[in-house]
Amino acid sequence: MPKRLLYLFFGFLVLFVSCKRSLTRTELLEYLNAPDNGLVKEKQINGIHIGLQYKPSDLYVEQHLRAIPDSIRKSELDKLKKQYGENLYLQLSLGKNNREIVSSFVNTSMHSAMVNRLAFGMRDFVVLTTESRDTILLKDYNYVPTYGLSTNNKILFVFENNNLNESEYFKFQLKEMGLETGQVNFKIKIKDINSLPPLKF
Repeated sequence: MPKRLLYLFFGFLVLFVSCKRSLTRTELLEYLNAPDNGLVKEKQINGIHIGLQYKPSDLYVEQHLRAIPDSIRKSELDKLKKQYGENLYLQLSLGKNNREIVSSFVNTSMHSAMVNRLAFGMRDFVVLTTESRDTILLKDYNYVPTYGLSTNNKILFVFENNNLNESEYFKFQLKEMGLETGQVNFKIKIKDINSLPPLKF
């Protein structure tokens, strides 16, 4: 009898852990922005602020759903989750003195070079690897200029989302790109990604 109760207890415990409460978009963003949850990393090197944040695919599914008529949203949800779920999204932020990194180079010879680098050249400066040092394919990235209206420049990277659960973590490497920071590394643990509550659609 005690053994049966023990099995029941562990069964309920597993069920409790696996049933995560869905979060609203606002709650999910708050969760992502909380350093204790392990999905946002920041470093300050030579006055340069460098940040990396994991972006769950649910955010982009929800964004896509907004453009779809209510009558077909439910039928499109699974297809969109599969489509966006094939990717890993990471957002890099770069700033200096609470200004965009490109703004700190205004009126210098580096300004146009830095803008060009962020818009067209980041494939040469970013590498993502697994714990076993396998390189993860960079599929695409997107830099949107904010023309001095933000505290940092943001670049969204889209990587292939294959076999990540076989690693304990992945490592994002930002090579020296003219900011005099040297190579900067960030690690994000897979268990922190798997602990992320789902978005309420």
